[in-house]
Amino acid sequence: MKLSRMILSAFLISTVALSGSQAAVFVGDLPATDQQLSAKSSDGEKATIADTLSNSIQESITNGYNSVGNTDLVITKSWHKGGSLPYDDTFEHVTVEVYKNDVYVKTCHAYSFQTKLDGPYQASCVKSK
Repeated sequence: MKLSRMILSAFLISTVALSGSQAAVFVGDLPATDQQLSAKSSDGEKATIADTLSNSIQESITNGYNSVGNTDLVITKSWHKGGSLPYDDTFEHVTVEVYKNDVYVKTCHAYSFQTKLDGPYQASCVKSK
């Protein structure tokens, strides 16, 4: 009986630890679903939203994806083209807002293309609020 309680306790502790490290990515007020994060760009790069957020050149985006330092991301617009940068009309990107300690920090575009082979994904950020 004591051994089974120890096993159950270890299982519960590991479950809580793992659930606490889940990505803090939201769509509106709700956590992003696996289906939303696995959506692929249609521009030929076939990157997933999770790819671009988890391996971004912008540290604030990867911090938000990995819940580092109370940083969260809110996806405000899924894959789309358009904007003011030269590659905005060529490559799709996801628009995210970055929050730290529940305070808005900046808005970023997480692009579907990598800056180098097996490198981070391109991103650009501006403080716009």
